[in-house]
Amino acid sequence: MNPEQLDALMGQVIAVTQQCREQVFLLLESTRAEVEAARRELEDARREAQAIMRAYDDARRQWLQARRHLADVSRRVHAVSEEAIRAAYEEASRLQEQLSIYQERERHMRQRREELERRLRHLEGMVRRAEELLSQIGVVLDFLSGKVASVLANLCQRSAPEWLGLAILQAQEEERKRVAREIHDGPAQTLANVVLRADMADRCIAKREYEAARRELQDVKNLVRESLIDVRRIIFDLRPMSLDDLGLVPTLRKYLSTLEERHGLPVRLRVEGGERRLDPAVEVALFRLIQESLNNVVKHAAATRAEVAVHFLPGAVSVEVADNGRGFDPASIGEGHFGIFGMRERVQLLKGQFALDSQPGKGTSVRFTVPIRSAAQIRPKESGRGEGR
Repeated sequence: MNPEQLDALMGQVIAVTQQCREQVFLLLESTRAEVEAARRELEDARREAQAIMRAYDDARRQWLQARRHLADVSRRVHAVSEEAIRAAYEEASRLQEQLSIYQERERHMRQRREELERRLRHLEGMVRRAEELLSQIGVVLDFLSGKVASVLANLCQRSAPEWLGLAILQAQEEERKRVAREIHDGPAQTLANVVLRADMADRCIAKREYEAARRELQDVKNLVRESLIDVRRIIFDLRPMSLDDLGLVPTLRKYLSTLEERHGLPVRLRVEGGERRLDPAVEVALFRLIQESLNNVVKHAAATRAEVAVHFLPGAVSVEVADNGRGFDPASIGEGHFGIFGMRERVQLLKGQFALDSQPGKGTSVRFTVPIRSAAQIRPKESGRGEGR
C-alpha cells in the first residue's frame, strides 16, 4: 500500500470515527435530558409520598379517636341512643376504610419511587459509560490525526519517542476526563439541583405558599455558593491565578493546604535560598511537576506525611518531593507508567535533571533540578526568605 492509499484509508477511518463520536455525543445529550427528567419525576414522587404520609398520619389519628369514641359509646350502650351508636360505628368504619386507601396509595407510591430510583441509576450509568466512550474516541482521533503514519511505518521498531507521543495524548485525555468528571459530579449536579429548586419555588409562589418558596430560594442561594466554591477549586487545579500574581512558593502553600483538607495528607513545605520570582513558564512547569508528584503520593503511596523542599540556587531551582509511603522498586517501572515517564520528559525538555529514589517499605523521593537560563528570568522579591509551612 503506497502513502497516498494509506492517507486515503486513514482519512476514511478518521471520518467514520468522527461520525461515531457525534452519534455518541447526541446519545449522551439525550440521556442527560432523560436523567434530568427522571430526577424531576423522582422529586415529584418524593413530595407526593410525603403528602400521602401526612394524610395517612392525620387519618390514623382520626381513626384512633373514632375507635376510642366507639369504645366509649359501647360501654355506655344503655345511656346513649341507638342512632348515636350507629353513627359512631359508621364513622369508625369510614375512617378505617380511608386509612386502608392511604396505605395502598403509600405502597404504590413507594414502588413507583423505587422504580424511578432504579431507572435514574441506570441512566446515570449510561451517562458515565457514554462519557468514557467519548473520551476513548477522543484519544483515538487525536492519535489518528497525529503521527499515525510514522507509527504504522515503524510498527515493528517502536522506540521511546513514539510511545512518548501516545503517552502525552493519553495524559492529556486523562486530564480532560478528570476535569469533565469533576464538573459533572460537582457544578453540573449542583446547577441541575438549582433548576429543580427554582422550579419548586415557582410552584410554591403559584400556590401562594410564600414561606415554602422563601425556604426553597434560600436553598438555591446555598447551592449556588457551593457551586461557586467547586468552580474556583477546578479553576485552581487547571491554572492557579496566584501563580501569575504571587509566584511559585505562595501558590504551593495554598495548594498544600487544600491538599491536606481534601485528602488528609499533611505536607510540609521547606524553602531554602533566596526566594524569588522565576520565568512564568518555569514556575508553571515546576508547579505541575510538584502537583504530579503529590498526586502519585495520594494515589499510590499510602503515606501519612510528605515534604516538598524547594532550593533556590544561583543558576537553578532544585525541588525534592519525599513521602514515607509504601515505596516501590524503580526497576519495575515500565512503559505504562506515563506519569513518571512524562515528568522525566518534561524535566529533560527544560534541560534539567530528574532522579527517582524509592525502596519497598521505605518511601519515595523525587528530585528534579531546572536551570535558570538567564538573569532576566529572575525578578527579586522583597520578602526574600522562605519559611516552612
